[in-house]
Amino acid sequence: MKLADDAHLIWKKWSSRIAGAQVALVALFVSLPDKWQDAIPHTILAVLAGIFALSIISAQAVAQPNLKKDGE
Repeated sequence: MKLADDAHLIWKKWSSRIAGAQVALVALFVSLPDKWQDAIPHTILAVLAGIFALSIISAQAVAQPNLKKDGE
């Protein structure tokens, strides 16, 4: 297995930032007391997960010219 040539640019990609935000929200939810977790409807969590998933996929499809190396 070999890393992609632009693997060092991964944190500049919007999809990586969105995925990081999703992980942070999940970690926040898990750290909440059970009483607070029970107060949040599971439908909201499912909708948020879907929004994040679609956002990550969309961000992969968008051209990001700032990722180009100088001179390319």
